[in-house]
Amino acid sequence: CNTSTGKLWFNLQLAKKPIECLEYVILHELIHLRVKNHGQDFVDLMDKYNNHSLLPYHTFGMDVKTSVFIEYTSVDELKQILQQENLSEKKWLHIGGGSNLLFTGDYEGVILHSAIKGTEIVHEDDEAVHVRVGAGEVWDDFVAYAVNQGWYGAENLSLIPGEVGASAVQNIGAYGMEAKDLIVKVEALDVTTGNDSVFT
Repeated sequence: CNTSTGKLWFNLQLAKKPIECLEYVILHELIHLRVKNHGQDFVDLMDKYNNHSLLPYHTFGMDVKTSVFIEYTSVDELKQILQQENLSEKKWLHIGGGSNLLFTGDYEGVILHSAIKGTEIVHEDDEAVHVRVGAGEVWDDFVAYAVNQGWYGAENLSLIPGEVGASAVQNIGAYGMEAKDLIVKVEALDVTTGNDSVFT
């Protein structure tokens, strides 16, 4: 379903003490979407390519191409892409790290890829920490970051390929742990309306 990208920002809860069971107390905290103003024009930030190779964007090593490839680095950029590209009338696909994606030939359409980066602590107490993570961050890099900070909960999900944006869609899991046990909130964008959406 292409009604929502579901791939903008994620808020995850990690424990500050080793976890002895798989139960979590999820704190529901409303966090307003904040977009940094880079002080540059949209065209300078967004990368748009025609007849672009997808070789770096999937794990099967097939050198296929897409008619149009667009990578965005902010929510504002994505909103402008949706206005300019008129995706409702085109064949399009939003991709992440491409580990569950097999192209059998060139893609005759528009491919979107999130390059929204950033890791931000939005709530912290003696028991847990809430971290807001950009959808374009590599999942395993985030797990390593959390472990290095001494935060527990995501370590069983180490070495899983892909990006943070896909974690909620795929509900990645390993060794008795799943992404749904960590995700508090997903900030997304409804591509049909351009409106912000929040899933809790």
